[in-house]
Parts: sequence; C-alpha cells; structure tokens
Amino acid sequence: MKVKEKAAVMSGPEVITKQAKPNTNTNTNTKGKLNAMLRLFADGERLHRFQAERIGDHCLPTSVSDLQIKHLIKFSRERVKVPNRFGSGTSVCEYWLEGDQLQKAREITGAEEVTL
Repeated sequence: MKVKEKAAVMSGPEVITKQAKPNTNTNTNTKGKLNAMLRLFADGERLHRFQAERIGDHCLPTSVSDLQIKHLIKFSRERVKVPNRFGSGTSVCEYWLEGDQLQKAREITGAEEVTL
C-alpha cells in the first residue's frame, strides 16, 4: 500500500482509534514512602543513602528532593565517608532537618515537639 492510500484509509470514518485505558494503578507506595521518610526526619533522624536503603527507600536523594518541593522545607546535608564492602570508604550525603525546618516537618507530620 502506498503512503497516500494508507493516509486515506486511516483518515476515513472507519478508523478505529485506540482508547486510553483508565489508570488502574492503585499503588500508593510513593506517597506512603515519602510520608514515612518525612516522619523519620521529623523525629530527628539523620540518614544517608545506605541507611535509607535498609528501610525501603532505594533513592534517598530523590525522596529528599521530592519532600523539599512538596513541603517547601530545606534539608541540611553533609558529605560523610562510610565503609564499603571492599574495605575502603565511600563518600555519601547525609540528610537531616534542624531548626525551623525540623519544626515545620513536625507540624506537617503531627510529631510532638521534643523538649530537652
């Protein structure tokens, strides 16, 4: 079939259009994961990517970015060296909340303020 004939066939009323399927993805892990991570940080946790991996967050830098955008909070961060399985150190970024940012996260999550 020539290109002109193909275009004519596809443009006629008999053309069946493919309808989009409704979004049946009910997976709320992302929302749940972000809420869980914010709660950890609101409780005063300091985490780097390998610690977060053990609790189910496979890409902590993305989660931190998403939380910053969603809640307009700024994470404190510091490069730290952690041991790796080859006997040397690996540099990673450790994230935490402090000051007003910590208080804002506590308000968002409903975490009680800890008095020292």
